[in-house]
Amino acid sequence: MEYQALVVAAGNGNRSQLQYNKIFYQISNRSIIEWAIQSFIQDQDCTKIVIVIRKSDEKQIKQIIQNEKVCFVYGGSTRQESVRNGLKEIHSQYLLVHDGARPFLTMDLIQRIKDSLLVHAAVIPVIAISDSIKQVKEHKVLKSLDRNEYRFVQTPQGFLTNDLKKAHEMAENNMYSDDSIMIEQLLHQEVFCVDGEISNKKFTCKEDF
Repeated sequence: MEYQALVVAAGNGNRSQLQYNKIFYQISNRSIIEWAIQSFIQDQDCTKIVIVIRKSDEKQIKQIIQNEKVCFVYGGSTRQESVRNGLKEIHSQYLLVHDGARPFLTMDLIQRIKDSLLVHAAVIPVIAISDSIKQVKEHKVLKSLDRNEYRFVQTPQGFLTNDLKKAHEMAENNMYSDDSIMIEQLLHQEVFCVDGEISNKKFTCKEDF
């Protein structure tokens, strides 16, 4: 199943408290963004990798990533705007959207998403929640929730490209925390879940680094 990948790497990363874009943080002598796209480069089914970047990072990222599969697009002021910009360069039937700050993506996870995309229009990886969950307002517990009914959501998320483009057009100025929410709420389509991987963590806060 051929597909194209859209990797979002245009955020400010303020919570990392680094003095530079967190995608350049080094793990085993390679940057996070290099690790994040490695499996897409290796996967023969992936025909194109669109990396959405900040204009200020363009020179540095082009020095470390030079691959015929890869092209670069400038991001926007929000993640949603950045994805929308990247979608203009996606022309395949299937699409995987990934966070540039998730360096430990495996081929196994990509394969699970691809397999499910053959029968489902939208697929997301999720992991079970081990801690108790409370609904809280103003430091007071309103309700205890059944953790078995909830999941943490990861990327990459798989879509039919035309569906995601349509959802982004319909979203207009409303902000959504990830792309699958637009498929649920705007297109009213089912989003299928596959097993994610605990190791597929997103580098966000100072402690992650």
